[in-house]
Amino acid sequence: MLGQGRLDPTRAAPEVVAAATEAVARDPGIRAFLLECANLPPYAASIRSATGLPVWDISTMLTWVHQGLSG
Repeated sequence: MLGQGRLDPTRAAPEVVAAATEAVARDPGIRAFLLECANLPPYAASIRSATGLPVWDISTMLTWVHQGLSG
């Protein structure tokens, strides 16, 4: 069943970074990442470091858009 089990951050970090770097290698047109999964923000700095690209998570992106529309 989905959603059960424990996430091992030590094991997940290299896998998440590898997915990001592979995505950029396949599509050099990628200019930023938006992490839509609530489990991914802890890896944002590692993705940013490995790819040199901006990385946002869904919560901060929604706040940023809301502030832009409200101001």
